[in-house]
Amino acid sequence: MLVVIILVAIIVYALLSAGKKKDGSTNQDGTMKETINAFNTNGLTPVRMLPVGRTSIVGEYYRQSSIRKVVRGHEREVAPMGVWDNTLMLPATILGEPNNRHDMNAVSVSINGIAVGYIAKEETHLWQPWMKQMEMNLRYPTCDAAVYRKDDGGYKIILHCSPTTPFAANDCPTGYVCMDAAHQVAVLGEELHQDKLGEYGVGAFVWAVLEKGEIPKGKYKGHPTYWVSLDGTQVGYITEAQYEKYNALLGVSQSCCAAFISQGPNKLELSLMLPKA
Repeated sequence: MLVVIILVAIIVYALLSAGKKKDGSTNQDGTMKETINAFNTNGLTPVRMLPVGRTSIVGEYYRQSSIRKVVRGHEREVAPMGVWDNTLMLPATILGEPNNRHDMNAVSVSINGIAVGYIAKEETHLWQPWMKQMEMNLRYPTCDAAVYRKDDGGYKIILHCSPTTPFAANDCPTGYVCMDAAHQVAVLGEELHQDKLGEYGVGAFVWAVLEKGEIPKGKYKGHPTYWVSLDGTQVGYITEAQYEKYNALLGVSQSCCAAFISQGPNKLELSLMLPKA
């Protein structure tokens, strides 16, 4: 009888263990999928964070196989640590994990639905308040993730965003390549569009669309430039010198970038935030 009881206990334990493994689900080859224990994004709208600031994630050491999956086919685009300005960029999703048994305030980072790491525990208090507000508004944050190769052959991921940077006052336009933010570039002609800039207010970050056009007046009248639009309204253009500097980057595809509205001596001013040229 004792033997029978022991056998039954072993069978029950095996069934319970199998059930727990099924919660993680398996791949076709029988290995466990690397899933995310995060809130369901169905019905929620992704909101792109401004590429201002940097956030290093943790836990990549335990997820190198996952990162190799998302990098597969783009290995040659990954730069070594220290070559910060030109490496593989991938879209990342940032999600809260309210059901995480170790930390209910955990914030996970995923790429193409595969978990690649976490926001450091000591930093989640900076992310949680506005992430919960976004969830209430049926939204969740996304951003660009830079992938670097470490000396030991592993991968390091750095998010091009920061929880301390305010969200843009408008939505990121769809169908455009979003430029990284590293240098400020002044916009000319915004004195004619003060009402439009005033809609967003002093100190606002905005998404701006860049489209080719011509300089309307002055010494370089008729020369090519990039006109800056906010939600479909042109509000200024960049100088001929800045056009020459950035055309190789901006001319590849339709582009947008982050911009900042400030109060100048006599008018509202708009500064673009563009990558290193």
